[in-house]
Amino acid sequence: MTDLPHLAARLYGAPLLIARPKLETILAAIGPRLLGLGPLPAATEAAAAPEPHITEDGIAVLPILGTLVHRSAYLGAASGLQSYLEIETQAEALFADPRARAVVLEIDSAGGEAAGVFETAARLRALSVESGKFLWAVATPAALSAAYALAAAADAIWVTETAEVGSIGVVAVHADQSAKDAKEGIAYTFLHAGERKLDGNPHRPLSEEARAAIQADVEALYERFVDWVAKRRGLRPEAVRAQQAAIYRGQAAIQAGLADAIGGLREAIAALSGRLEVLSTPAKGRIFPGGHMQTPVTAPAAAGAALDAAELERQMAERAAALLEIAEQARALGVAIDAAAALREGLSPEALARRALAEAARRDASHDIVSVQPAAAAPKSSLVEAARRFAQGA
Repeated sequence: MTDLPHLAARLYGAPLLIARPKLETILAAIGPRLLGLGPLPAATEAAAAPEPHITEDGIAVLPILGTLVHRSAYLGAASGLQSYLEIETQAEALFADPRARAVVLEIDSAGGEAAGVFETAARLRALSVESGKFLWAVATPAALSAAYALAAAADAIWVTETAEVGSIGVVAVHADQSAKDAKEGIAYTFLHAGERKLDGNPHRPLSEEARAAIQADVEALYERFVDWVAKRRGLRPEAVRAQQAAIYRGQAAIQAGLADAIGGLREAIAALSGRLEVLSTPAKGRIFPGGHMQTPVTAPAAAGAALDAAELERQMAERAAALLEIAEQARALGVAIDAAAALREGLSPEALARRALAEAARRDASHDIVSVQPAAAAPKSSLVEAARRFAQGA
């Protein structure tokens, strides 16, 4: 089998979000062959990768397995690669499927390429918010580095007792082949324009300027990774950095703030299904699916239609009242919602309800029963007070 230069380009020089043991395995197994020191092993028939599916309880399962890359093309099935683009496409289909009440990411990956991972993580989060469906993740047995970035998009992260999560860091590898070239009597001459064009070239030693440029890129990606995890997990960025890209197993992952509950895919699906049953039970004052807050607020008139000031004021008051009611109900779950801020943002009552649900789910993912103290009341707002009077018919 011929060498694959595109695989070499992905492995050497480009920043990676991958756990150290996996990187060492790749470098030892195929690194020399990618550098021309030997042929790649003959391709063997790969086992079919698990397909996304929906359980009888309406829980969609999206497997995320193997080494993650931005685009795998024809290499995916035979090489254990899964692309971020494929994950997005599959997630979009599952969230849009009316049979799916929620989505669970089944993750067994040590990470992969930096390129594309944060965009896919953000897309997963957006799909959950837009659809109003919970997104959970299960590390079984690993969600490391880039795979953890995807897991962090979830409302809750489960780990088995022996599963690993973390490795929140970035690495780049440069292979200097100049000694090998000299031994083989090969001298490469590059004609180029642009002083930085050959940064990281494997046929010459890494210059200090190139080293600094690559390190700066690694640091920038690391900061983005840290910020994403801190935001999604409710941690301080300093606490995430203090982990120094460590890997945590089972209960230690929960103590580090990187996971919420102990259990495998079966346990997570059962817990999520049970929660959905509870949340879908109609009850007075409930903001969850099936509750009265799903009644839509009067929509604005079609574009171009003339609305008088009184009608606009009425619609704004109705929307403000709905947002206020959701905020007050969310307080019972220990979730602080600023109704005035939501109104200024143009947030719909449905979107605010989903936000409150997602935050409540993240907080109590490891408990069967929610038991929290109501959050402190937000500062009074004249806008909210007006909405309160409107809701009470004043």
